[in-house]
Amino acid sequence: MDFLKYLKQYWFYIAIFFYIVIGGYVLTVAYQQPLVGIQIQQQDDSWTIESIWAEEWAKEQGIAVGDLLLLVNEEPIKAGTTYISTATQLQVLQHTEVKDITVSNAHLPYMFYMHFVIPLIYFIITLLTACYLYRYKQNQLLPMLILFLLAVSLAYISAGASSRGNPIGSVTISTTMLLGISILVHFLRNYFALLRVRWPYTKNLMFIYSFPIAIFCISIRAIWSNPFSTFAGLGTLVFFSTGLLTVFGILLYGYMISKRLQLKFLIYSCILPILPFVFLFVVPEVLFQRPLVSSEILAVFLLFIPFSFIFTQLTERLFGLQYHLSRIRYYGNISVITATVLTTIITVIWRDVFDVQDALILFCLTLILTFILLYVKEKVDFQQRKLLVTTDGRSIHGLYAVIQRIGKARSEVQLTDIVLKEVKEKLGFEALSIYTMPAQQISVMPFEVTKRGPFYELLLHRNVDQQYILSIGSQDEKIQLQHEEIIWLEMIALYCDTFLHTLKQVEELVQEMSLQQRSIPWLDKLIWQFVEKEKVILAHELHDTILQEQLFLARELDLEQGELSEQKIETIRDQLLEVSYELREYCENLNPPLLDTLGLQAALKKFTQKMKMRADFILQERIEPLSLTDTTYPLMIYRLVQELLNNAYKHSQAKHVTLEVLAIPGGVEIHYKDDGIGLNIDNLDESDSMGLNGMRERVRAFNGTMHISSTEAEGLSILISMKDVML
Repeated sequence: MDFLKYLKQYWFYIAIFFYIVIGGYVLTVAYQQPLVGIQIQQQDDSWTIESIWAEEWAKEQGIAVGDLLLLVNEEPIKAGTTYISTATQLQVLQHTEVKDITVSNAHLPYMFYMHFVIPLIYFIITLLTACYLYRYKQNQLLPMLILFLLAVSLAYISAGASSRGNPIGSVTISTTMLLGISILVHFLRNYFALLRVRWPYTKNLMFIYSFPIAIFCISIRAIWSNPFSTFAGLGTLVFFSTGLLTVFGILLYGYMISKRLQLKFLIYSCILPILPFVFLFVVPEVLFQRPLVSSEILAVFLLFIPFSFIFTQLTERLFGLQYHLSRIRYYGNISVITATVLTTIITVIWRDVFDVQDALILFCLTLILTFILLYVKEKVDFQQRKLLVTTDGRSIHGLYAVIQRIGKARSEVQLTDIVLKEVKEKLGFEALSIYTMPAQQISVMPFEVTKRGPFYELLLHRNVDQQYILSIGSQDEKIQLQHEEIIWLEMIALYCDTFLHTLKQVEELVQEMSLQQRSIPWLDKLIWQFVEKEKVILAHELHDTILQEQLFLARELDLEQGELSEQKIETIRDQLLEVSYELREYCENLNPPLLDTLGLQAALKKFTQKMKMRADFILQERIEPLSLTDTTYPLMIYRLVQELLNNAYKHSQAKHVTLEVLAIPGGVEIHYKDDGIGLNIDNLDESDSMGLNGMRERVRAFNGTMHISSTEAEGLSILISMKDVML
């Protein structure tokens, strides 16, 4: 039991340790032992070369079929040897000439890249991905996906050592191929349970993992016995093919009965990487005994499968998954067309140089590079779209920066001054003015730049009494606005109208409040309603808990006749103490004493500890120390956390809840996430919101933002952010 507990607690570090040790070893073997692949046949006391896998290298070295192989690595060839997989030194007799040939990775660049460089890159990427997922993306399914990712990576990078006849490489590739399938089936069982889809396959984990265990034992035995080696290779292929078909069947079944978008994406991500391997290697090998592309190249496509499964877990919302699918489809179509055209042109021009395999490699590289370029362009466009470039080549600040400055205005005069200043800086014209005229004299269309002789006019705002019009130009200066500048001005006018309308309402409200000698009726009504609502909530809580307990104890005493027994008195005493404890807990919730004594962090940690004792879910919290500018902020943050966890306890039906209270530059962020029943945000109202609307209003009152992400049966995620609250 202690061993299993230790294994469960430190599974990640144990898995990473074995991954680094075994992966480092098989990569070292692939680096130190160049693959030559020479088939030989013994004739009397000599060995004749029958075939050479590295034909181009053999041609460069002057080695031909029919030559005699004398020494390998400066040692005589052992009797019964028929195949030389690796070598660093060869001695060949050609006619009467003896050649000593040194073999290195520089002489075999193709296999060096395919068996060492690319596997090394994938080894590092997998290691970094696993560490990142374990550190930042914890959830109940990711452990299985991390192990699946490590198993697939070991199977891929050990292929080089296995092809060189290394026993550890052979055992590793056979075992991890089947282990990856077993872990994937295990993951799908848990994933179907999370999606509430009926599981169609066996639930016996020993049966699932019996195949890799059996192949591991057979592969170990095969090190000393050739018949077992043949059986291990055949058994691995049979079990692996059966496992893949099983996975496809499970996914197809799950999608047919549930129509889940996640399962549809996983079906595509499993089938598409296999298609190049089937049509470019398997089919040509079976029909013509000559594959179009080598298996080493096509195996790279299979590496997309584990990352696609991880992608579905990192994409929390169906909307996000659908967005990425549509983007991949759009970029994929453009990339395929570009790669096809470019490959065709280059192949036609240099048809004497490019064969089918070279053309396919060029196509794949062009496809991948085009896709990456489109993705990078999207990111750059997103970062730079706040900048507009005019036709004369000058880069100017866009709407985002201007709106930020306009939003700081506190009066109509200040706002118009900011607008004039911004327009002068952006357009470079001095002949600018803002004038007012009666609202009844409509001469300019709203938010459209109008040309009147040498002038350009733009309506910024119109109210009941008057309208504000921006005039650009003069009788002496002839100007011409460019198309981009007109669009920029019209967008500024839209925002100015909104800001001026809001400023007017605020000024009227402040004026009304300043003129009132007594309290304001609507404000008093609002405060009274809020207080009464809190009283009703408290009354319900006390009535349903403490009052009911006291009434029960009173009935117990009424039913007793004569003297009470000591046991009965002790029972009633314990119940009274429990009621007192609950009453004290209510008082602490109303006014947490630790807030004033030890601070917000201690109060929140005590509250989360109580919640862990009461709740059925597993709570993971991270609460950082906060230095807040106002004494009202600690209580407000405490109430938000209290409401979040109480909602989770009463309504979420979650198994895992994560809460983080983090200090950011100048502010505070609260991250909440659960895997419960979720809710429909589109129908979020006061009667069916679990207090979320009240929280949103409270956050808004403190100039914060609250973002809710959820779908029914998909869990709930909330991000609360408040700026300018930290010292």
